[in-house]
Amino acid sequence: MKTLGLVYLLAFVGVGSRGAGDWRGPGKGMISQMDCVAELAETSVSLPGEGSWRCVVEPGPYGGGIALAADGLKVELLDAEGGTFRLSGPAGKELWRDMGVGWNPYEPLWLETVQEAKRMRVQLLIADGVTVVAMSPWFPQPAGKPTSALRFRTMQNTARFALWARVPEPFVEYTPNNPSALRIPQAGDTSWQAVGGGAWRWRTTDKRELQQIRSVERTTLIRTAKLTAEGTYRCRIRLNKGTCGGGMLVHTDPEAKTGYLVWCG
Repeated sequence: MKTLGLVYLLAFVGVGSRGAGDWRGPGKGMISQMDCVAELAETSVSLPGEGSWRCVVEPGPYGGGIALAADGLKVELLDAEGGTFRLSGPAGKELWRDMGVGWNPYEPLWLETVQEAKRMRVQLLIADGVTVVAMSPWFPQPAGKPTSALRFRTMQNTARFALWARVPEPFVEYTPNNPSALRIPQAGDTSWQAVGGGAWRWRTTDKRELQQIRSVERTTLIRTAKLTAEGTYRCRIRLNKGTCGGGMLVHTDPEAKTGYLVWCG
C-alpha cells in the first residue's frame, strides 16, 4: 500500500450531523476537519455491521488530539510531540494508554479495533498496514449491541479521516513482543524517566536489554528507582553505525544534569 496519496482516494457520503469545527468532504469516503482552534469538533458517519472496525487518520500539525468512537469504545491520539495512544471504554473510563508513541503531522495512520465475542483490543499502524506503532493488551468486550455510526472528533487540531469500514480480520495478530509492551516508560511507571526526544524500549519482554531507536541529538534514560550508592556499575553498550556516542551516567538527578558520565564515542 502506498503512503503518498492514501487519504486522497476517497464523496462525502453517509456523514451525519455536524458539530463545531469546519468539516469538509473533498472525496469519496473521506472527511476533513479544518478548524485548528475549536476546543472540540465532532461529526459522525455510517458504520453498519458488526465486529472490528478501522479508519485511516491523518493528524494536523497543531499538536492537539483526535479521536474515534463506536461500540462504546473511544480511541484517541493525544499530544503529538510526546504522543499518547489511549483506549477508553463505556462512560469514558480509561482502559489503557501508551505514552511516547509520537507521530508526524500529515502522516496517515491506521487506527483499528480487534473485536471478538468476549474480548477486544486496539492497535495503531503506519499506512502500510503491516508496521505496528502501538498495540493494547486484550480487554473484556463491552456489553451491548454494535453502534451504527462512527464518530470523528478533533481537539484543537485539524485532521483527515478516511477508509473507515467494518472488517472481518485485523491487519496483524497480537504478539507479546509489540512496541507498546516494550516501550519505556510505561504509563504509571515511576521507575524510569526519559530525558530528550529519544524512543527507549526493551529489546524483548524478558527486560534484560535496552534499546534507543530514534535518531536524536542526545537522550538519556534515567533509572529513578533508588539503587545502592556504593559498589560497581557495569553496562554493555553497542553503538549502531552512524551513532556519535553513548554511555552511562551514574549518581545523576531526574534532569540528568549532575553525576559522572562514562562515555564511548
